[in-house]
Amino acid sequence: DTRRIAHDLSPVLLERYGLVNAMRSHIDIVRRQITAVSFFTEEVPKLPLRTADHIYRIFQEALANAIRHGKSQSIDIELATNSHTLSLVVSDDGVGMSGSRSNGAGLTNIQERATLLGGKLSIEPKSQKGVRLVVEVPL
Repeated sequence: DTRRIAHDLSPVLLERYGLVNAMRSHIDIVRRQITAVSFFTEEVPKLPLRTADHIYRIFQEALANAIRHGKSQSIDIELATNSHTLSLVVSDDGVGMSGSRSNGAGLTNIQERATLLGGKLSIEPKSQKGVRLVVEVPL
């Protein structure tokens, strides 16, 4: 627990090895709680540390919400870029969200971080069950 807390406060891997490797490391930690986590990514350009940190924190919060509030058994994560945009998609098979989306601290934090990066957040219910969270930020 102490190692996880220290890692959360200062993700050294993010600074040393980049966003994708830091995300993989966090997924390894998450797999202690839920084993069905898949991560799809492609080559991601080196990002400014501020941008990478915000994306990493959004990613952490999205996973925590899917596990804690969504009670998900399976989570799919996609990180992709094109010439203008980086997108992070987190889809889960959890209980979904009620008709009125909660403005809890986690979602507010995700929204604020996306806005700070000049990006946008969308949260959609999936057709079967669960939630699909999409964050798109300009590169």
